[in-house]
Amino acid sequence: MRVTWERPGEGDTCQGANARTAGITENLFLERGQERIVKGDGGLIIRLRRR
Repeated sequence: MRVTWERPGEGDTCQGANARTAGITENLFLERGQERIVKGDGGLIIRLRRR
C-alpha cells in the first residue's frame, strides 16, 4: 500500500503554498474478512478490509 495525503498548512492563503504532506508505504497481507487500520502523521488514517 502506498498513500500520499496533502492538506493545507496553517495560514495557507495561496492555494497550496503552505501545504503539508503525510505518506505511508507498507507491505501487508490481509486474510479474507480481516481488517487493518494504519495511522500516519497529521491525522491520516487508512482502513482496509478484505471481503
